[in-house]
Formats: sequence, structure tokens, C-alpha cells
Amino acid sequence: MNQLDQAKAEDAFQQFLMEMDDRIEGLQQEAEGYQLNLDMSDSSLDTLEKFILKVWNSKSNPDVKSLAVTCGRYLGEVMTQNHQGRWFLPLDDPKNINFNQPVVIGHGASKTEFAPVSVCRAFILKKTPGLINKAYVSQLSPCKLDLSKLIEPE
Repeated sequence: MNQLDQAKAEDAFQQFLMEMDDRIEGLQQEAEGYQLNLDMSDSSLDTLEKFILKVWNSKSNPDVKSLAVTCGRYLGEVMTQNHQGRWFLPLDDPKNINFNQPVVIGHGASKTEFAPVSVCRAFILKKTPGLINKAYVSQLSPCKLDLSKLIEPE
């Protein structure tokens, strides 16, 4: 990525952050119209899924990207507010799956990038109940993988 592109990406990320509160407030107001309360708590993530499904089913041609970004903002802010995370824009490794996508870092024990927009996009496309909450919780207390059973005895 050349300097001009990186500067443009960083400007877009700063704009993303500056719009955060207004976009989340709009999301919360829209959710209230469906009698859903998005109160920024960890327990509101099931409600976020209900909201996504209601929006998806109520609009004839919903915009997946816009819905994923809006709901991803909310999901990421729940992580930052409740678990000391912070938004970050990875620009140093073009091979990173989250390259040039807003992620949350510094949260929980995982020490990994949490990609809330991608999580919301996956839920929108798959509609798997509990997907958002499972992705969220896995970031806070990741499981240790036991690979010992995959090692062949000598």
C-alpha cells in the first residue's frame, strides 16, 4: 500500500470512529421501533441478532454491507466499553485477513484482533442463532486447543 492509499485508509478509519456514537444511537433508535433494547451490555448480543433478523425480514432488499457495518460498530463498541478494548486499523500486513478493516484489540485474554463487522456479516449471511455471542465470548476466554491426539505415535 503506498503512502497516499495508507493516508486515505487512515482518514476513512478516523471518519468511522468519529461517526461511531451517532451511528450507534441511530441503531438503538431503530431497534426500539422493533421493541428491542440494545443497551450496550454483553447480554444484548442476542437482541442484536433479533434486530438483524427483523431488519432482514422487513426490507425487500436489505444492504448486507451497510447492515454489517452498522451492527459491527455496535458489537465492537460493546467489546471496547465492557472489556477495555480499543479500535484499531491493521495496515502493516496485506496478508492479514483483517487488513484495512476496523478491528478491536486489547480486550480479554485472547490477544487477537476481533473483527465485529465480519462477525455481523457472517451472521447476516448464515443466520446461525448464537453466532455473534459465540464469537464474542470466544474472544474473551479462548479455549486451548489440544492437538496431542493429532500427533502420530512414533
